[in-house]
Amino acid sequence: MIKALSPQEFVEITSYMQKYNTLNGSYRNRDKSQRGRVPIVKYMDSCYDTRSQEFWAISFRTWGAAKITLRSNHFVGDDGRNSPYSSLYEWCKAFLDGEWEATEEFYEKN
Repeated sequence: MIKALSPQEFVEITSYMQKYNTLNGSYRNRDKSQRGRVPIVKYMDSCYDTRSQEFWAISFRTWGAAKITLRSNHFVGDDGRNSPYSSLYEWCKAFLDGEWEATEEFYEKN
């Protein structure tokens, strides 16, 4: 199981996504060479566990693709066993930077 997101890390991921992965931010703030390979996020959802005070799942709904969900919780779906990262923070950051590309198993069909 990988490490979940703390509330502070969640704020960092949200701010980073807003600056670099929105329809406006992605093209204004990214280097031109990155623009075609980073996802443009339209919506972001999260699941927060009040017991551990951590976010254990983050879902990104991108333009032109189905919803992708990254999880650290071992009770539902993929629990990060297929992640090359040790934390949900690193995994989200890699996805937003286009360094990690999701396979079919991570997408939820509309």
